[in-house]
Amino acid sequence: MKTWKALQVVDWMRGYNFGEMKDNPAVEELTQLKAMKLLYYAQGVALAVFDQPIIQEPIVAYRLGPVVEEVHRKYNHRRAIVNITMPDGFVVNEENGIDPDAYENFSEISEDRESNAVLSRVMEVFGDESAIELMERTHEERPWKETKQNEEINLDLIKAFFLDEIVKVDD
Repeated sequence: MKTWKALQVVDWMRGYNFGEMKDNPAVEELTQLKAMKLLYYAQGVALAVFDQPIIQEPIVAYRLGPVVEEVHRKYNHRRAIVNITMPDGFVVNEENGIDPDAYENFSEISEDRESNAVLSRVMEVFGDESAIELMERTHEERPWKETKQNEEINLDLIKAFFLDEIVKVDD
């Protein structure tokens, strides 16, 4: 499995979410807050199953739960992040819902079997929960609870928690 930049993985999530919205008008558009929590779950699953991270950047324990600061900076003050208008006025492509660079990231990650499997499973299991539900869930979990606010959540702590509580790999 390849390790990606968090913004590339968010682009994959944006593409996945756009596809879901095209198939089902009741599906909500991905928000920044929800993407942050899904990144955390993807990181945990990847660590538990493949013993390696899916994203390169650290995950930090913020008041609202796990956050990747680079993603937070990019999408700061935006709620929904799929069908966005870019600062130069470029409107996303109606066919795939995201800008061309993001679509390229979506396609590249989709071609990596292990990364695509991790992300697809995370979206299947956690994708129907709201951002608030995911935030509340993370607040009950050891990695966030045992990390001081605004500090990096230790990858070993994430892995151990996911092995014990989420993935439960059979020996």
